[in-house]
Amino acid sequence: MLALEQRCRELRARGRRLEQTLPRRVSSEQQREALGLLCRVHELELKNAEMQSQALLRDGALRHRREALRRLEQRRSLCEEIIRAQRQLIQDCNLAVPQHLKELYEVYLREQEEGNLERATMMDRLASRALQVGARAGQCAPVLGAGLMPRAAPASK
Repeated sequence: MLALEQRCRELRARGRRLEQTLPRRVSSEQQREALGLLCRVHELELKNAEMQSQALLRDGALRHRREALRRLEQRRSLCEEIIRAQRQLIQDCNLAVPQHLKELYEVYLREQEEGNLERATMMDRLASRALQVGARAGQCAPVLGAGLMPRAAPASK
């Protein structure tokens, strides 16, 4: 990446030098004008390449974050399923539940309810931000975090 950036700086400097020296070598006004337009095209192509590079970097970072969120969501779902299955097994077998385990389960339920509220609040903020950005840009903006919709809280058993 550093080598590519260095190469870009070198080519940019070389382009500036050529832009300064070529007009002296060109004899007619039309050739100077064509050369100026050609230089402008190259500048715009360079800016376009820079913007595409930045977009690719952002896309890569977003993809990485989405994958991390997906893995965390899978893990959370697995943990919830294990807890539900264990609760059901305790109830089905009529097992005595120690007080500290009851307290841990109550904490788990509270945190789960708070998590659902936090996810709903976050989705509301993201949707509002997306609408504001879309309104400024004059177009519809995609809602970020669509995979983070809150799930219904499990029924207490």
